[in-house]
Amino acid sequence: MDGLPGVKANALCADIESCDTFDRFYQSRLIVMRDSVSPNNLSSSVFDQMAEAILVINFDGIILGANRSAAELFGYPVEALCGSSSRRLRGSSYTDSQRKRIHERIKAGKTWRGRMEFVKSDGQTGFHETEVSPFRNEQNEIVGLISSSRDVSLDIALEAQSDLILEAVRSSNFGVTIADATLPDLPLQYVNSAFEDITGYAFAEIKGRNCRFLKGPDTDQEAVSDIRRAIHREEPLTTMLLNYRKDGTRFWNRLQLSPIHDAKKRLRAYMSVQIDITRDVSERTIERERQKMEHLGKLASGISHELNNALQPILLMGGATGRPLTEKYKRRAGLRRQRYRARDLCKGDR
Repeated sequence: MDGLPGVKANALCADIESCDTFDRFYQSRLIVMRDSVSPNNLSSSVFDQMAEAILVINFDGIILGANRSAAELFGYPVEALCGSSSRRLRGSSYTDSQRKRIHERIKAGKTWRGRMEFVKSDGQTGFHETEVSPFRNEQNEIVGLISSSRDVSLDIALEAQSDLILEAVRSSNFGVTIADATLPDLPLQYVNSAFEDITGYAFAEIKGRNCRFLKGPDTDQEAVSDIRRAIHREEPLTTMLLNYRKDGTRFWNRLQLSPIHDAKKRLRAYMSVQIDITRDVSERTIERERQKMEHLGKLASGISHELNNALQPILLMGGATGRPLTEKYKRRAGLRRQRYRARDLCKGDR
């Protein structure tokens, strides 16, 4: 490799091998290939067989060697990377003070690990997880550094998204639970504060338990069977069932159950969202009763009207003859007054 006077492949591999903190995985691959490597084919023989982006850089920041993975990561041909300054690959967050700290550790024979912002040839930025180790010549002098990098831009984006989702779960007014589907009986591994408020249970006292502790004497067994069936089939489910709080009071729970699978479609967990709809159910019950009373009021009003029509000729006949009404007719008149009263009461309910 050009730019590496006095450095042999064996020395490079021995240096990496002697670095205690360098990943053993890299060591094993370099050691196996050591004997077949020469300075002229160092880059292609060793580095190009590694998936990580490898750069060899002197303390002036000049890139002395790079592999194909580095070319792919940064978007430059290997030939364009070698002999150029490594500064053009660093993002704006990479400061001189950070570079100084890394160099101090390398010159002391130590390694450095961390995340660094990088810039591609097209101007796009990203982050890579990097391990930097000392690079020595034949005299065992530290003359630069060798870095191994992995692009973690997507990981960081997913972490940020996960943090946002977790914050939404934490602050949600709905109860959220996560149960481990890889363990028997789906033990709880997480509940948010809203679940604690709804049920009265603190997470510390229910961690590792199945959610069935919310069931009670009046819980609909058909709804419970639906839940078991959905879990067996690894299907989502939305249902409504009567549950019990820690203090024994009942509440109506709108349960939304969702299976969580990993990238290989393996079931990993179940997440459930629990919404206390007790008030909604009570208001619907009251509304149904009100509608029933209104219907009965209309029915009573109709009966009263019919009775009034039937009794009116009799009352008129009694008035025309001047005769007192018999006891039979008095009872009928009293019935009419009761019907009118019932109609008025029904009207008052509306």
